Amino acid sequence: MQRFFRLLSFLAILLAPVFVPVLAHAQSVTTAVPVVSQTTVLSRNAANLNKTGTTALSVLHTRCDTEITNRISSLNNSTAKINAINKLTESQKQQYLTSIQTNVSGLTTLKAKCDADTDASTLTADTKSVFSTFRVYAVFMPQTSLLVAADKLSTTAGQLSDLATKFQTRLSEAQSANVTTLQSLLTDMQTQITTAQTQANSVISQVSPVQPTTYNANPAVTGGVFTSSRTNLKTGTQAVQKAVQDAMQIVASLRLLGIGVKTGTNSATTGMVPSVIIPSVVQTSSQSAK
Repeated sequence: MQRFFRLLSFLAILLAPVFVPVLAHAQSVTTAVPVVSQTTVLSRNAANLNKTGTTALSVLHTRCDTEITNRISSLNNSTAKINAINKLTESQKQQYLTSIQTNVSGLTTLKAKCDADTDASTLTADTKSVFSTFRVYAVFMPQTSLLVAADKLSTTAGQLSDLATKFQTRLSEAQSANVTTLQSLLTDMQTQITTAQTQANSVISQVSPVQPTTYNANPAVTGGVFTSSRTNLKTGTQAVQKAVQDAMQIVASLRLLGIGVKTGTNSATTGMVPSVIIPSVVQTSSQSAK
């Protein structure tokens, strides 16, 4: 029983980092205004760049190269995250990995073109396409972060479900004890687990189909999908928090009744989410969508 409590204590630091980046990317796509502002500035500067000569053109070359390099780096870093998502099928994983390679290849080709551009108007148009064609930060990165968070939430719900099964076995064995209250706690725990799993599945189904073309056609709709998914994650993590609280009360009560709960080395409690992740999910970011 003491070992079980040590496992629960360990949970406070296990999953918190998973949800921190979700809002950093997804919160940024609720409006298309920053993107419009970005491309508008590029257009307005094109004429001035043609007038100011080689130095100004060099500045724009540097800007284009930097934007492309940053996106290629972000895409490459996403490969490991995609491979680690348990709830995606191999076919779905391959779809995202292929998308990463396609984007990297396209950006690499665009960089070569930008480097070869000799007039400001053409270079400005090519720089705009870094944003409008690929949508790495407006779509792909927040999409990946949301999928990773949903996958972790789903996995955690599964682990809690395994634990709830063990609790039910112990309560069934305690025929001589009054376990009515414990049964009510277990029922609530199971309800919370179902809620968490439902919310995780909802995020995956909403976010998976989003494409750059979807964003370009209607940025507000894509922003709504990501906002809704963040709400799903918040609801799901709150449900997991409540399930953990139920579990801790059940363990404490079983101890008073002299009924043990064996957890084993590969305990189903490993990976539970405590309340510490709730603030992480609702964090906001001022990052602009690009």
